[in-house]
Amino acid sequence: MGVFTEHVVPIFGNILACAMLVSPFPAVLRLRAAGKLGDINPLPYPMTVVNAAGWVAYGFAVANPYIFPANVVGFLAGVFFTFTAYAAAPKQVQDRITGIMVAASAHYIMLGLIACFALSHTAGARMWGTSAVVILMLYYFVPLSTMVQIVKTRNAASIYPPLAITAIANGLMWSIYGFAIMVGEGGAAGWVVCT
Repeated sequence: MGVFTEHVVPIFGNILACAMLVSPFPAVLRLRAAGKLGDINPLPYPMTVVNAAGWVAYGFAVANPYIFPANVVGFLAGVFFTFTAYAAAPKQVQDRITGIMVAASAHYIMLGLIACFALSHTAGARMWGTSAVVILMLYYFVPLSTMVQIVKTRNAASIYPPLAITAIANGLMWSIYGFAIMVGEGGAAGWVVCT
């Protein structure tokens, strides 16, 4: 890999990821002041925590410093967003947020035990990477969980444009980095694990 793909791309990827991960702050602060969700879909908030935690775990497994900055920011912002939305949410939504957080906690504990006691370091790193990619796909899917309501009411207010725009740019930057690692390692495994 060259300097551009090895250093510049992940630096810009972190900048875009941080922009994406903190873009809900204005909406969350308004939610906090109002004490009501309004049109906000709160499910992306716990998924931000879950996604960032998965990438941090993968970062520990592969010791790649570029994985940490945006994911630490995302984890902390996601915790704030989740607690804020939880406090303003009706019971049914609180139950869904709780379910996401408990299931993710069990998932990470299980993977940690498997990585520590049943896998080699390389296989454990691959497991953490695969888990992070699968959770990332869920993270990108969750904002669409209100799609039926959007179509029914013809109101897309629950999709937050700053988050959508920065998510697309962020995904593109990390895809370039993942592709560069794939080419550098000579196979598709680097692409799958890093994107």
